[in-house]
Amino acid sequence: MERKARLESGFASMRPIVSLSLFYVLFLSMESLLGERAAAFLPPDAVAFAGSVAAAASLVGFLLYALVRMRVPGFASLIHASGTLSAVGLLATSLVPGALTLLASGLATMFFVGFAGAAAHEALARRFADGPEIAAYLRGETLHGTQRGWTLLTAGGLSLGWVRGADGILKNQYPKGLRRLR
Repeated sequence: MERKARLESGFASMRPIVSLSLFYVLFLSMESLLGERAAAFLPPDAVAFAGSVAAAASLVGFLLYALVRMRVPGFASLIHASGTLSAVGLLATSLVPGALTLLASGLATMFFVGFAGAAAHEALARRFADGPEIAAYLRGETLHGTQRGWTLLTAGGLSLGWVRGADGILKNQYPKGLRRLR
């Protein structure tokens, strides 16, 4: 029984890393697939533009994550749905005929990939929030330091977010919707 509990604990601690890895694999796969499929329908300059628009759709999903997390009551089910929709969208994008349906499924998929990616980033950031400074940062508090200007805060070699330093104070730039309440 004790061995089973240790194994479950080990898998639970690996979940954020696996989620983030899956996000990167899905993002890169989708970007490659969309570019390859779009090349069959569009001229080369339009393929590059379509790739940029797809990356922007992913960024929108990533940024909307904080807003949805803050405002939607059944938030956890949305995270699972976004991961499932990302996988279904990848499959649909690989199978749909026609340029318009390809772009529509590709953009929708990249939006959900970005949303799921934000959830994976947050889970990983929270995993490394053991220290008091990191916990304070995730709560939205200011920190003390000698850095000036914009600085990327890291924990365990992973990026958590930005602070802006001036006069020994590091002002927190972590999105309000992602901050811990306690």
